[in-house]
Amino acid sequence: MKLRLFSLIIVFCTSHFVFSKGTYKQYLCENNIQSKSNKALILWEYYIANSIDSLRILGTDLYKISSDKKSNYGKAIAQRILGCYDVRTGKIERGIRLLNASKNYFVAQNDFELICESMNEIGIAYFLQGDLETAKSFFKESMKYGEESPIATNRFLAEVNLAKVYFEKGKIPEAKFLLNHYIIASLTLKKYESVSNAYSLLGEIALNKNQIKTAQTQFDKQYFYAKKSKNAAYISRSLNNQAINAFYQGKNEVALFLFKEVLTRRKKEAFPFNTFDAYNNLARFHYPDKLDFSLKYMDSCFQIAKENNLVKKELEVYEWRFQHFQDKKNKQLIDSVKQVIQSMEKTNETIRKELFNIKPKKRKPMKSNFHWNFYILTGLSLILGMRYLFFRKKIANVISD
Repeated sequence: MKLRLFSLIIVFCTSHFVFSKGTYKQYLCENNIQSKSNKALILWEYYIANSIDSLRILGTDLYKISSDKKSNYGKAIAQRILGCYDVRTGKIERGIRLLNASKNYFVAQNDFELICESMNEIGIAYFLQGDLETAKSFFKESMKYGEESPIATNRFLAEVNLAKVYFEKGKIPEAKFLLNHYIIASLTLKKYESVSNAYSLLGEIALNKNQIKTAQTQFDKQYFYAKKSKNAAYISRSLNNQAINAFYQGKNEVALFLFKEVLTRRKKEAFPFNTFDAYNNLARFHYPDKLDFSLKYMDSCFQIAKENNLVKKELEVYEWRFQHFQDKKNKQLIDSVKQVIQSMEKTNETIRKELFNIKPKKRKPMKSNFHWNFYILTGLSLILGMRYLFFRKKIANVISD
């Protein structure tokens, strides 16, 4: 099993490396700033899942070139790329400012596709920061603009993220409803990485309710669709859940191998949120039999959470420590972090209200063009009809003579 999984990882990593290298070369060779910016968006989609550090290089390069060429479109794309980099590397406040600047440009341009995607990214930023209320507002707005977007996947882009918010808030029926719709929509468009992502969360929900067999089934489905997607990041997530499956089946050696493999991959991906989870899983794997190992891994979790402003993750560490030590200090820290989150949500209430005031123009309906074409065709028909009657009369006169 270990050899088969390792071979699978090598194949997927190699194919994605070839893809990114080829696309980046095309990006460098492109002189038209509009086309260059569009190629940067393709690379953004790849790098955000597979190479966070590359986002900074790409975004910085595009911003400089766009500034030189005075392209506001290119600058907006660069701001989005750099904003995503900042959010995923702990500089969340600056990331939100960049993403908002990018979003505002697309609102002014009435670009529903990029408004939808920007709203989703800003929602992710607030989610990572721990402000679930503001994250929820942005995910809902993303879904609203997705309905107007010409890109079919935008209509359900933020559904899985909104489901994560509902899960965190304990609203399980709402989360499952969104996830089931998300799976159907994703399968229709053969977006297997999205299907895999949804089954991962369904597995988490089942685990949370101590429904072990259901969780195992969902994680197996996640693994199946992750393989079909051939996306290295989704493979990492599915390997993590296969490790959980192995652990509950009593296959501790396989589980430990996979947990360590996931940690290695998460470190390379350089997305602190996921690296935290990899350390957290190893901490829980060793608890309580090897408490020293467990505490060591949990200390790594704490360091990642503090350095990257992951407030809810920091709360998880305090809750775990309190569960183990039952001490007054960690109880106080839990209460303190909860107050920070509540304060953050209250501060951002104005931002949530402002979302409802954004009113981009509606797309122009096609009926104006239809009417114009109708008038042209009607006019041509009348001319042809009159000519037909004229020649018919002329022929009749010739025959009668």
